[in-house]
Amino acid sequence: TKGYLFGGYTDVPWTSQNNVWKTSTKSFLFTFKSCSTGDSPHKLALSGADDNHAVLHYSSYGLIFGQSAAIQLPDRCNTIPCQTNWNSGLTYQFPPGTTNNDWLVGEQTFLVADIEVFSLQSMHAIAK
Repeated sequence: TKGYLFGGYTDVPWTSQNNVWKTSTKSFLFTFKSCSTGDSPHKLALSGADDNHAVLHYSSYGLIFGQSAAIQLPDRCNTIPCQTNWNSGLTYQFPPGTTNNDWLVGEQTFLVADIEVFSLQSMHAIAK
């Protein structure tokens, strides 16, 4: 990704189910720097029109955010090209005037250098 940092958050626990869309009202995408414009960080909320396609659970993919594959990372994404597809903000809202598929990482397909996954837990759950 040429050093650009981006990702997504979902409140839906990940599973290995095949081809199952999950609904969320809290999922979002983020970027710390837009590759194509050098913009400051952005939080890309769900559009509200397609929240039932917030994330796709599929056993051969690490993650898919959005019906239009806003972010799609397959297994072995360091050697198999990943893709980003901004389909007019179908599932996630994009900054005004953003229509090109390379807005996030500078190109529609890319290889991943590093992945970090975090799990959030409530303080109540940790105290037990």
